[in-house]
Amino acid sequence: MQQAGPVLGQLAQIMNEPDEEPDQQYYNQQYDPQFDPERAAYEQQQQEQLQGYIGQQIESALGPWQPLLGQVAQSQGEQLARTQLSGLEQEMGSFNQDRAILHAVMYMEQGFEPDQALRQAASDQIAFEKEIREAAIREYEEKRKAVQQAPVEPSLGQGAAREAPPVSRGPDRYERLAQEYFQNRNLQPQ
Repeated sequence: MQQAGPVLGQLAQIMNEPDEEPDQQYYNQQYDPQFDPERAAYEQQQQEQLQGYIGQQIESALGPWQPLLGQVAQSQGEQLARTQLSGLEQEMGSFNQDRAILHAVMYMEQGFEPDQALRQAASDQIAFEKEIREAAIREYEEKRKAVQQAPVEPSLGQGAAREAPPVSRGPDRYERLAQEYFQNRNLQPQ
């Protein structure tokens, strides 16, 4: 920034110098007996070179700051875009502003004006979100209908379990268990 100080001072001095009006220049060229066209062309060339030099000096002085200036400009641009999108949100309904900004950048790359790109992006985002909501509602309705139309199956507790026969007690209980075992398997005791 210290390097830019003198250059910016020179630029301010040149810009504050009064410029001759075009009519006055024409008058001087036509009626000034001491007007020298070669000298005027030389002075014009010197002025153009000086302006070019000043531009180069400003560019070189601000060169290291260019990334920061780019970030500041981007931040300011995003802030302005969000302000405008908030206004559009009140006008058109709510939508995802982050996605709308991404779409607006795409539209501006295609040549849209910023205002037009933001409005189109907001409109597209609203339509996209509406489509997603409608698809989710349709899916929910289809699932609900499928559940309503599904056949009713008996619950696991109804007839699914068999009661176990009472356990035999007494001296012949082992013989009875063996007999039931062979009967259930169609086997003959040996």
